[in-house]
Amino acid sequence: MFKEILTDTQINLLSFLKRFKKEYYLVGGTAIALYIGHRRSIDYDLFSAKPIQKQVIKKQLIESGIEYQLRYEDSDQLHIAVMGVKITFFQYPFHIPIKTTFENTLNLPDLLDLAAMKAYAFGMRAKWKDYIDIYFLLKSHFTLKEICEQASAIYENAFSEKLFRQQLCYFGDIDYSEQPEYMRESIPDNEICKFLIDISTTSF
Repeated sequence: MFKEILTDTQINLLSFLKRFKKEYYLVGGTAIALYIGHRRSIDYDLFSAKPIQKQVIKKQLIESGIEYQLRYEDSDQLHIAVMGVKITFFQYPFHIPIKTTFENTLNLPDLLDLAAMKAYAFGMRAKWKDYIDIYFLLKSHFTLKEICEQASAIYENAFSEKLFRQQLCYFGDIDYSEQPEYMRESIPDNEICKFLIDISTTSF
């Protein structure tokens, strides 16, 4: 895996996050980047099938001498920041198989499941980093059909291929606040947009 996508601070936090390995798994852009090495990570998104034990997490942070800032919390999620690294603990209502482990510290789904999760999440937000992740996944790893079929298998009627295609070629209201740092050559935004439009408007 591409450990170099992590910052030094993220690497230092791995020993703490390891204690959550049994109940949580890493998802999102960081998990995808560990597989394909396309961009720098900026956060840790940790999902669990079980309810989030927020007070337990906070207690372990304090006992470990780790200072944190509370960003947001509710009944099924906890968002904190530790030394500039955003960490999310989230109860996820869908079954995602765990397929691999990163350096015996974090569990991960396989890359196709991560791609399917990214496709499903497109309906809930519009962040440019998500378009970048999907671009690299479609460019070098999976077809749109493979991602859509996997998303349908996981989410059933909760996933709409038609809506996902529409979202891939809609670039209004995008949140550019988290500009990713490419690990290799940077890709012009217009090139990403053109590729996604072409992919989303072509039948299988």
